[in-house]
Amino acid sequence: MKINGEVRGKPDSNRTMSNEECIDSCLKDSTCILIEYNSASDHCFQWESIKYPLNPIEVVETEPETENFVLFKARFPDEICPTSLDLLNITISLLDKNISWTKTDEGWRLGFCKDGWKRFNRKLLPVCIKAVLIHKGVSKSDAESMCTSMDAKLIGFETFGEADSMWEQLDDDELDILFWLDGVTETSVSTYSITLKNSGNVSEDKTKESEGVKYVPESGTMLTDVSCNATNTGGAFCGYGLFDINYIE
Repeated sequence: MKINGEVRGKPDSNRTMSNEECIDSCLKDSTCILIEYNSASDHCFQWESIKYPLNPIEVVETEPETENFVLFKARFPDEICPTSLDLLNITISLLDKNISWTKTDEGWRLGFCKDGWKRFNRKLLPVCIKAVLIHKGVSKSDAESMCTSMDAKLIGFETFGEADSMWEQLDDDELDILFWLDGVTETSVSTYSITLKNSGNVSEDKTKESEGVKYVPESGTMLTDVSCNATNTGGAFCGYGLFDINYIE
């Protein structure tokens, strides 16, 4: 599909070949999903997807006078082209699934999380995570149910950088709250669930592990083991796989 438009986002390649050669190579390359070119020049940009788009892609429509074009490699139902772009459902094949571009007021987007959710690129797939305030006294089971109601799952974090980014979603008066995470800590005596809390400025003389509390001195974040039946928490971190809603690494 070809439209007047431009792509916001860094291309995977900037080919020096002619526009015609660039378009032809994309059609033959199964990993190429998008092209941007200008009819007045031979600068052709390609976006590829070997496993998934590493960075979000946004396409915006432009006026014909710009002579700038975007070509989508897309699947159309029954090979029928709709009469209006607003009625068009553009899909590509990723991970053996048909993934749809999201229509916006300006054009289309791919690889963005839902509003209010933050994207993190993990080893196999990007995930979208949201800090969800529920109420004081919520159990882990309640937290899991809340995430499920949002088409997500209770999730943990892969790096402490992710944990720090999670806190940025919250207001200052919401930071002194325990948030449920996915995962448990097993000992020879019992099994504990894991919660996350922003502990403020943790002094450097804190041990990294003490009485079931795991400190991260540089970030002010701590992991706390609590009973699986505890109800002294007030929120949860929910997440979903960006291109596979059931995938959580």
